[in-house]
Amino acid sequence: MKKLFLMCAFLTAVLFAGAQNEVSATANDDGPDWRTTMPRHEFSLGVGDAYWPAIITGVNPIRWGDPWYEPISPADWFNDETYHGRWWTAGSYSFSYLFRVYKFLWLGAEVSYANFTSKVFDKMTDLQVGKDAVHMVSFMSKIRFSFMNTKYVTLYAGFSLGAGVEIETYKRNNSTEFLPTETQWHVTGQLTPFGVKAGKGFFGFAEIGWGYKGFGVIGFGYHFNAKNKDIFKQ
Repeated sequence: MKKLFLMCAFLTAVLFAGAQNEVSATANDDGPDWRTTMPRHEFSLGVGDAYWPAIITGVNPIRWGDPWYEPISPADWFNDETYHGRWWTAGSYSFSYLFRVYKFLWLGAEVSYANFTSKVFDKMTDLQVGKDAVHMVSFMSKIRFSFMNTKYVTLYAGFSLGAGVEIETYKRNNSTEFLPTETQWHVTGQLTPFGVKAGKGFFGFAEIGWGYKGFGVIGFGYHFNAKNKDIFKQ
């Protein structure tokens, strides 16, 4: 994992250097100002594969910072004769807003959510006796470096960093059984070495990355320029 992180960080640094070169190359361009010809505000919704969040939440027995530690949940205190079925998730979901500070630099914020659930069975009868779930909500600041900027296509890299809360819930069919909910706060992040978005006002995008949104993210969004609302009508 460390090698993968270092590789992604290296790619991000290379792409950032490319963005700086683009700024230097166009610094003396007498063409139209990017502030009026390119979008400056962007809202987007994304769906990720959620594989990496599954790893670091302990859905499989791996946690960030202590990769071989399998925690004992409060549910285990009362249900020694039970076992979990297969964990499943519908993916991770994220909402973000970005503002274009420079032609190549965007700053903003992002919220992501992912949940994982598993049925709980009795060891003796194999009957379902409940369901456990892990919910992850992350609040992150976001930075993007766009190294190719055209009217319809943008190539970029970036990362997000912030705080996240992990909420574990334990439900059993026996309503008289007390099963507390466990909450943990920790650092969250997403490294995106490569992303592409394409479209006019509305656009679609795809990213590869590493973090709390997963290894792959796709979605759609809307970008605009309040100073020039007609930039995509030509």
